[in-house]
Amino acid sequence: IALEAKGEVRGALDAYEKIPEDSPVGGEARLRKGVLLTRTGFFEEGINLLHAVAARYPEFKESSENAVMEIALQCTQREDYVSAVGIYERLVQLEPARTVFWERLGEVYELQGRAEAAIELYEKLLKQQSDAASLAKRLDALYATVPEITTDGAGITATRALSFWDSLAGQNPHNAMVQVYWGAALERAGNLS
Repeated sequence: IALEAKGEVRGALDAYEKIPEDSPVGGEARLRKGVLLTRTGFFEEGINLLHAVAARYPEFKESSENAVMEIALQCTQREDYVSAVGIYERLVQLEPARTVFWERLGEVYELQGRAEAAIELYEKLLKQQSDAASLAKRLDALYATVPEITTDGAGITATRALSFWDSLAGQNPHNAMVQVYWGAALERAGNLS
């Protein structure tokens, strides 16, 4: 810890590595090493180690996740979107069921100006979790700013949003939130009936 505080990254990593895993501080040493690796740009190695720490030492699971999320947030705040995307992409590979990681990845795509990538990601997630209100709100806001026009088989012009919400509403006829966003898409398309 003292080496880390002095900025001696290599020395700190070596010191953490020398601590046996089964020692009373083995879990904490692996946690600190994983955080340090991730902070210094070795995302895959650091996140893999933190993932292993969380699996082996349940008491460090929350600390591991919080550390990685904090690092990704710091990258985002300093507009290092490439690093933030790298972190979130690795997280979703390791924990595909964790919607929060996917949502954060979409947010960074938005910040990068990659609206299409964010839309595709949010659509995919909403097909799996049609009741995810924050995702629905983000997706609809993107649809409102990126009005991609398509023509369906009947020759009726509709936005991508209308097509998506119509499909989701058909699959989830009792989901009020989906119905609201479908209605908003209909309004934007000029279909007020």
